[in-house]
Amino acid sequence: MIELATNVAIIVLLIAAILYGVAVSRRIRRLSAMLAELEPLVLAYSEAVEKSEASVRALKEGLEAESAQADVGQETAGPTGRVPGSVGKAAQRAPAGVRVVHDKSALVRRFFETPHAGAGARV
Repeated sequence: MIELATNVAIIVLLIAAILYGVAVSRRIRRLSAMLAELEPLVLAYSEAVEKSEASVRALKEGLEAESAQADVGQETAGPTGRVPGSVGKAAQRAPAGVRVVHDKSALVRRFFETPHAGAGARV
């Protein structure tokens, strides 16, 4: 009698383990299908992050080069305080509508301070 009860318990536990394995297998297949659907989005996001990192790097290099040129320009200034061959500050100004920003926090702050087209049309 005890032997029969032990065998029944083992059989029930084996059936439960098999059913649990089937359920987990189905969930894994569903998850794999969802990940396959998300792969293009993840790749696009990764490319966008790489582009933004490259843009930030280029901006920093441009600002560093501009700063170095400004330092050189101040060192080569004549007795009048003006750089030879320049028109003064007008030659060193950024183009119209462009502001020089030296750190990320100032860049973010100015972005949110600047009015954008359609900013009033929030959903």
